[in-house]
Amino acid sequence: YDPAGPMEFGPYEQWIQARTGAAVTRVRDALDTYRFNEYASELYQFTWGEFCDWYLELAKTVLYDDDASPARKNGTKHTLYTTLGAVARMLHPSMPFFSEELWSRLPGERPMLTTQPFPTAAEFPSDDAALVQVAAMQAAVTEVRRIRGEMEIARKVALTVLVGDADLCAALQHHGAALEHLTNVTIEPLVE
Repeated sequence: YDPAGPMEFGPYEQWIQARTGAAVTRVRDALDTYRFNEYASELYQFTWGEFCDWYLELAKTVLYDDDASPARKNGTKHTLYTTLGAVARMLHPSMPFFSEELWSRLPGERPMLTTQPFPTAAEFPSDDAALVQVAAMQAAVTEVRRIRGEMEIARKVALTVLVGDADLCAALQHHGAALEHLTNVTIEPLVE
């Protein structure tokens, strides 16, 4: 990871930045109103449900792609770095020793976490187009996993998903590498 190097951000980076900004807003609101159970729940839901379950897996499709540009890979690494840093800063009020250890293991030199400000939503710009685009891909992944579970089809069995809507098919084909990595499917247009 080169923080000074060129960076290119794709839809997954824009998506997690928007989701991080929304999480910061919800977590800050819960803390400000002394709803500590909501603070913990919001932080847990974001960290596990969005960052770990989705973004880490989507980042792998970029980081392990031999055709991805160095700037694209560096942008993904930068997003991982900034998002994990935000998680550590949000976690600090409730778990200071753990969050300080997590912070100290991030690459580069920086002052102690206890001296850092709480993250703000402004640090993580929202992108409505990326949110819609990634939500469609997430819905497809969820549905394919549901069908695999109901039909007892092992993940190692490669599947082809036929999509009748041309616009949806094009949107999903744009996420072909992620869909293949997450569900072992390929997207094809339905031709009658």
